[in-house]
Amino acid sequence: MTVARTPDLDFGWWEGYRPGWWLGFPDVVQTGPTTLVATHNDGPGHGGGGRIWVRHSADLGQTWTKAIVVRYGGCNCPRLTQLRDGSLVLNADLYANPYCNVFYRSTDGGHRWTEIGGFNPIEAGGHDCCVPSRITELKDGSWLVVGSWASGKAFELTQGEVLEFYRSTDQGRTWTLYNSLGENPRGLSEASIIPLRDGRWMLVAREGYGRLPGVRCFSGDEGKTWSRFEELPFGVHGRTCGGLLSDGRVLMTARAYYGPVGLWAWIDEPDAKLPPYAVGVHYNDRHNKGLKDGALCIDSDGACGQFTKYIFRCPNGPDTRLEVTAEVKVTANHGRAATLSIPYVGKLRIFPDQAQFAHDPKLRIDIEPGRFHAYRIVGDEREAVIYVDGVRKLVTPRRQDDVAPLAWSPIKASAYPLEFGN
Repeated sequence: MTVARTPDLDFGWWEGYRPGWWLGFPDVVQTGPTTLVATHNDGPGHGGGGRIWVRHSADLGQTWTKAIVVRYGGCNCPRLTQLRDGSLVLNADLYANPYCNVFYRSTDGGHRWTEIGGFNPIEAGGHDCCVPSRITELKDGSWLVVGSWASGKAFELTQGEVLEFYRSTDQGRTWTLYNSLGENPRGLSEASIIPLRDGRWMLVAREGYGRLPGVRCFSGDEGKTWSRFEELPFGVHGRTCGGLLSDGRVLMTARAYYGPVGLWAWIDEPDAKLPPYAVGVHYNDRHNKGLKDGALCIDSDGACGQFTKYIFRCPNGPDTRLEVTAEVKVTANHGRAATLSIPYVGKLRIFPDQAQFAHDPKLRIDIEPGRFHAYRIVGDEREAVIYVDGVRKLVTPRRQDDVAPLAWSPIKASAYPLEFGN
């Protein structure tokens, strides 16, 4: 169901939203058997920068009330927490350098809000608190939030983002730096803290590279110290939102990639072993079977809406050795080509009688139509070798023209993820 939607440009203003404005960074809590409170921001584009809105539902999200504005202007990422005493706290960072944080409290289910405090991260003893987490309550009643900071300008970092924790002992009025957590060159941000049933805390965080997996770690002393980071089974490239289900399992939602592949939920035991997952989607028509004769069948005739993409764990950087094998049979190409994307190499497009790289069709391999062929690509820092059915067919230099710095990571990423589809 839709919580809020901006109108088309022809319809003017509606409930205070500017036509065509971006609505994002939503958060929601359940305050009763059927009641929900949701918050989000608005702005001219991704990241917001506008106001903080709150609205209510009395039927578990089927319908929503008219929105109210809690704060006007400059807001980035609002979060919503229900405390042990039942009151609600809304916190957000403000666009500035550093990202200052503000806190509002409601004792009537989110209908009226009072600003209770805030902090400047530098004055609090830290550096920055961008995209703060929800509030975590310590045993002594104090509050904790975690945000991130980067030691440098965008696209010029030499080390990754670092998480910083801030603590308040007076119900949000004043804050001080609690500790920090980072493991460079990986950059971590947009984290969530999940208190577990056994008293430990679990932290999940986004990877700033935009292609590597997110991470988790654990604390047994209320965030004073943390275990080593462990990779989650898929990439986390957007703000995490984690919580504990009634059966003790962890639920985390996040953007795992971009476009139709993007939104994912992960549910598992907190200490579950985590083999890597292939994150993907497979949209075809109702007559197509995704699995057929032991293979993934992509029946793509070019009709609108047909789309298949699966993404694997990407290399840590251009100096990583890569080896990937795919067994493919293409019976016909009436729509998009079957494509294997190889980081730092290119997109290998496969047709019934040939395979070629999209960036240079002269890099072509002729194949026998009508049967499966095994394509094996082995790449190092200098070149990539392509084998077909065990026979060396093609050598191409590793591409450097597609390598560029990322905004909040020192890793030089490839324009080509490790993925396949149509």
